Amino acid sequence: ELGRGPNPGPIHLNVPLSGRFDALETKGEPSAGTRAVVAELRERTNAVLAEAAALQARQLAAPSRIAALATTLPLRRGLRGVIIAGPECGVDVAVLESFCASTGYPVIADAASGLRGSTRIDAMSGYDALVARCAYTHVAPDFVIRFGHAPVMPCVQDYLLTYQVPTLKCSPVEVVGDYLHSKCSVLVAPTANELTELAARLGPGAPEWREMWKTQASGVRNLRNVLMDHLLWGELSAVRAVFAHPGFDLLQIGNSMAVRHADMMEDGKTRRSHVLSNRGVCGIDGTVGGFLGAAQATGCEAGLLVLGDLAMLHDLPALATAQRHAGSACIVVVNNEGGGIFDMLPMRSLADFSAIRNSHEVDFCAIAAGFGLSNACVKDAQSLQTALDAACQHQGVSLIEIKVKPDSAREQVEVVHSTLALLDAPLAPASGGKAA
Repeated sequence: ELGRGPNPGPIHLNVPLSGRFDALETKGEPSAGTRAVVAELRERTNAVLAEAAALQARQLAAPSRIAALATTLPLRRGLRGVIIAGPECGVDVAVLESFCASTGYPVIADAASGLRGSTRIDAMSGYDALVARCAYTHVAPDFVIRFGHAPVMPCVQDYLLTYQVPTLKCSPVEVVGDYLHSKCSVLVAPTANELTELAARLGPGAPEWREMWKTQASGVRNLRNVLMDHLLWGELSAVRAVFAHPGFDLLQIGNSMAVRHADMMEDGKTRRSHVLSNRGVCGIDGTVGGFLGAAQATGCEAGLLVLGDLAMLHDLPALATAQRHAGSACIVVVNNEGGGIFDMLPMRSLADFSAIRNSHEVDFCAIAAGFGLSNACVKDAQSLQTALDAACQHQGVSLIEIKVKPDSAREQVEVVHSTLALLDAPLAPASGGKAA
């Protein structure tokens, strides 16, 4: 019951039992100590449930939370509003899709938000929408609505930091503040009815504003795809092919480079039932085990995990659990021989960079074979396609190791960035002519 209360989730209980090792060592009635613990636990549980019921009653009797927000926020139609959807939005995807569609606001969605690939809204990636600074991106929005954690891509964070406008942060739990906003209003655990009420106040937003964002995102996306089509084998082009491969209805994205690649390259063309991510202070710990648990819990037809080599090294014991997984699940390990994200940072110029990067010479396919798992090591686009095709059909866990040379991610990202930067450059006058 506690797990389904005001703050639903796992409940950790410490219950001492009779016996040195387990409760089966003693027979008969529980000890007086055990009965006392159970009684105390029952009393505390009843108190929490009573408080939850009282809180619900107070909320039902109180004025609408949306009406209260309207006293401090510009909740009206016709605004140049923007919806930012980060990882772990805390709202059912179908409810969030309906809300976004009703407001008519442009939606900048992280790959881990689950909104990309929706057939009901046109969710844009932040990278595609903001990488080229067109004129309208220099116009402040009237209103920002945030769902989930902070967006991954720096360009989206920069946009939010530039325009400190009225902001509503929808969060599963109470928050004190958000580093992307000097101040923001918070709506804790909004219900479907509350989001419907909020959308009715806001929608439709300014139609020309939404269309400009969509046009910008579409133009950048098309150019980016043309560039990617002509790149040779490397980390960025390989991961792009993985995200584009059909047949996996569950996608889990690892930390570090994996989630950044997803934000750049996951176009959402494949409809997925679930999109998850591993982020945070210990974002690479337990990634494989978490993926296997998610694949079992969601009952997906085929699960896909994309992670880096260091994240894989941190969770090798989970491959023992993979031996018992009955469903189709594919683990894609991008092996760039260490921490590829450090290639993007100034520290790459240090003399001892190889030690900082955690370079290694690990054969992940050999490890997978040691656990009896199907595996394939790929070093070109065709073998990657073949391996992904096989993984979709394989009943059990398979591992695909993508071998790319170190620093290939940085090299390919720089090619894409430098070319797209031309969209920001002023047009040069024709030879012999004058600038208009």
